[in-house]
Amino acid sequence: MRINSEIEIKNLANFKKQVLLKSKEYSVSCILDSSGVQTPLNLDKYEFLAALGCSEKIESKNNSFEELERFQKEQKDWIFGALSYDIKNELGLNDLHELPLSISFPKLFFFKPITVIYVLRESPEKATVLTLEPPFDLDFLNISATELLNVAGGSMSKPTFKSNFTKNEYIQTVEEIREKIEEGLYYELNLCQEFTAQNISINPTSVYQKMVESNPVPFGAYFAFDQKYILCSSPERFLSKDGMKITSQPIKGTARRGSSPKEDDMLKYGLKKSAKERAENVMIVDLVR
Repeated sequence: MRINSEIEIKNLANFKKQVLLKSKEYSVSCILDSSGVQTPLNLDKYEFLAALGCSEKIESKNNSFEELERFQKEQKDWIFGALSYDIKNELGLNDLHELPLSISFPKLFFFKPITVIYVLRESPEKATVLTLEPPFDLDFLNISATELLNVAGGSMSKPTFKSNFTKNEYIQTVEEIREKIEEGLYYELNLCQEFTAQNISINPTSVYQKMVESNPVPFGAYFAFDQKYILCSSPERFLSKDGMKITSQPIKGTARRGSSPKEDDMLKYGLKKSAKERAENVMIVDLVR
């Protein structure tokens, strides 16, 4: 049973930084942040949601959806986690080309947190804390301004990224894809490549804070588990389920803003007339469906 308490928030931006710093004390944590950005459908209940520490967890390599359903029924509590891209293979959606990845993530990772902290959109002046292990240490609220600034500071190595394709391999793969499209097997295909950098040192919380500050989005996320990190800065919602209602908010067909309303209209017209943009919109409708 969770113990419920409330915290008064004097400065929401600082509070979020304080929780981000607090998360470094745990090997498993997840932070979801809307950055004050509301989506057009105005469906979002939470402004900020954090899960700190791990009480129970599940990692899956096979039968992932069945394992997740079992875990959810057993816990009957808050659970946070991630589905990796390759979980699609359990649905028969295999890649045309499957290259080995440098970082191995489980197909599915979910956990029941020790502490949940959330701020509602409608009441940003307070946070609710739900914890399994009282008393929850609130000393993080007294972190000095200097320490807060250090979240976004700190030196880090300049990475040199390397693709998992050689140039010739990439060109050959593109030609194969074009042939498959001409044969009618696909009408559009997304060619992905992985970029990696080795022997560098970075501060994941620092990188995430810089992402949040430079690009506020409604779907920001910081996820840490077992020395692996996922940092997300996305304007899109893939799927959300509330009762029997499922919502998807993808974004396809974008262009830069013009320097005047007239130029904006010209860019909009170009999007509407672009065969490529139309194909992407059809593709994303099919994907969601």
